[in-house]
Amino acid sequence: MMKRSLLLLPALALALAACGPASPESTAESAAESTTESTAAPQDTTPEESTASSTATSPAGALRDSSILDATDTALYTITVPTTPLEPGSTAPLQVLRLDYATAKQDCVYTVELPVGDDGRIAEAGSLLALDDTLYLFVGQTMYKIPAGGGTAESLSLEQLFFPTAADDTCAYSFTFNEGSHYFGSRLDLATGQITDLKLPSQTWDIWAVGESRFLLCHLVTDMPLPSVSDGEAYNAALQVAVCEYEWYDPSTGELEKVLEEPYYGTDQEDGSKRERAFLGAADGRLYFTWRARLDGEVLDAGVESCDFTGGDWQPLDAIPRGDEVTLTWLQNGSLRWLGDYRDTNSCLIYDLRTGKVAESVPIDDGSPKAFTGDDRVLIDVGYTDEELAFHEEYQLAGIDDYLAGSTDWTPVTMYSESAS
Repeated sequence: MMKRSLLLLPALALALAACGPASPESTAESAAESTTESTAAPQDTTPEESTASSTATSPAGALRDSSILDATDTALYTITVPTTPLEPGSTAPLQVLRLDYATAKQDCVYTVELPVGDDGRIAEAGSLLALDDTLYLFVGQTMYKIPAGGGTAESLSLEQLFFPTAADDTCAYSFTFNEGSHYFGSRLDLATGQITDLKLPSQTWDIWAVGESRFLLCHLVTDMPLPSVSDGEAYNAALQVAVCEYEWYDPSTGELEKVLEEPYYGTDQEDGSKRERAFLGAADGRLYFTWRARLDGEVLDAGVESCDFTGGDWQPLDAIPRGDEVTLTWLQNGSLRWLGDYRDTNSCLIYDLRTGKVAESVPIDDGSPKAFTGDDRVLIDVGYTDEELAFHEEYQLAGIDDYLAGSTDWTPVTMYSESAS
């Protein structure tokens, strides 16, 4: 078997600038009708078998990041559809699979039949939002509400397509970046299916859910509105003098609270280099940034630092070696806990924000971290590609301490195709 590429490790893509896209070419109220969906009900789950989390779970109203919308502290959810061509005009199943951390087993918890397109495939893409008591499946303009503990699912017709990129206990949020160089946002009421537009500041450049009741966002301040990205020369000229403002944004009121600001391309240093930041995440009342000093495209120095939620009390994170550009981040229980950086093609450094401990050379040639669970284990992606270049999804579980110490004595996860055969 040919192992999966190590470049598929979950990584934070660092922009060339202090925040936002790396270049001009970079991109991205009516109540709904409710019906009953009975094609398949969720299978029984066994939450009592799960080990209690060793850290506090996210508080009520906490906004969840897009990277963990398909998971809870106890399970990871995925969508699967047939990959072989089907009969156009027929129907085929879209299945929602649940990988339970406590039992190390993946099962099918929901199935919905969807029409097959002229190309022999299911045309409508699906996305997931997993909360502790309900699983939300978005397919086309339909939202399926699937009880986590079993029972009949409910479906609601939405007025438009909706792809969740953040969520709290009651609402899901969708943000899109357009070529006009700013984000648009909308909010979906999970109870009614009602979608409303959000009032984001002009030229919002990036927005993050960090486990608080407010978003952290970055928007650009310019003398004149940014030209279209297609107007390359004028667009680049505007960015040269743009300022990034980081602010707390309340999605309910639209209120902003400024945290800090810095030039888009970084702050000038005495040696002629520019020092720029990229946001990593938040934990325990602090905001974490990786920084680097660059001159003529060459990185001269780098590190990690943090500030409090008001933009004060800046502190370096000295446990991570200077010169290292942190490119890997993992959340646990809804907030940033783990930072990482590649050491070579076979290992990486992983730093624990909670304990301050550093694992210098964690082997990654046999598998990379997919998620850190609520009971202090790590879900390891050991997927592989066979000789026919078909990718096979596969996972294993290990205790965090053992994994960081280099142990490969992991517990295989029984995947759904295996358990169903």
